[in-house]
Amino acid sequence: LEPFRELPSIGPFILFSNAAVAFLLNVAAVFLVGVGSGLVLTLAGVFKDILLITGSVLLFGSPITPLQVFGYSIALGGLVLFKTSGGK
Repeated sequence: LEPFRELPSIGPFILFSNAAVAFLLNVAAVFLVGVGSGLVLTLAGVFKDILLITGSVLLFGSPITPLQVFGYSIALGGLVLFKTSGGK
């Protein structure tokens, strides 16, 4: 319960603005699924993960293993294949 003890120091503005951003992210996901498909949402999530890991490595020097690089290369290859094959 230690993180919850810090809530008063954060303040209600940060708490509610974070909740609003999370809500708007869910609304955007609903519209994305409506326009495309559930697969498009999943592929967007994979792309987001790749960007987050790349940013973490470049900005913070986080270590990654060759197996992780291989796995995300497969994911990126799948994204490119899906895009170039004309998938919706």
